[in-house]
Amino acid sequence: MAFICPEPNCNREFDSKGSLARHRNWHRPGYRKSLSKIHKEVWNQPGFRESMSGENNPIYGKFGKESSAYKEDAKYKANHRWIRIHYPPEEFCNKCEICEIINLNLNLAQFRHVNVRNMEDPMVDYLYICPRTEKNSCHRIYDTLSDKQKKELLEGAITREEKLERVREYVLKIKKYLLNGYIFRKFKI
Repeated sequence: MAFICPEPNCNREFDSKGSLARHRNWHRPGYRKSLSKIHKEVWNQPGFRESMSGENNPIYGKFGKESSAYKEDAKYKANHRWIRIHYPPEEFCNKCEICEIINLNLNLAQFRHVNVRNMEDPMVDYLYICPRTEKNSCHRIYDTLSDKQKKELLEGAITREEKLERVREYVLKIKKYLLNGYIFRKFKI
């Protein structure tokens, strides 16, 4: 059933009553003219367009902390999404960074759960590892550590390579125990 606008000189058809109701707002006097009139006045001021376009724009060429969209305390999902976009797993050859097994579905994990974006070296706190879904995966083993244990494990490690080496050592030691038939429990560092 089609809904037709009852206004004169407007024969638009809509699929639902809601669409028709939203459209009828445009026929109300002053609904769209107030906003567009203000915009037209501002944009038609002499020199305004030139001052706001290209290199004259106040946020032109500002990246990182200088950008107006930058957030120092970005949330967990936002950080992970940003890392996945700018540093995809293909850069790491789709290999788990701990056991070096090729896997197309790698998880992005943090060395410690601290949600601060490091713009100088963003990957310093992240690593790509085997997904949690697999039995005895690197991610499952590393997640058994509490935050306190992770802090102890990574204490004194500043660079990403140092952190990665310590985590690799720990996870591979646990995997060796699991392959020999030991029951998986939380191990002390």
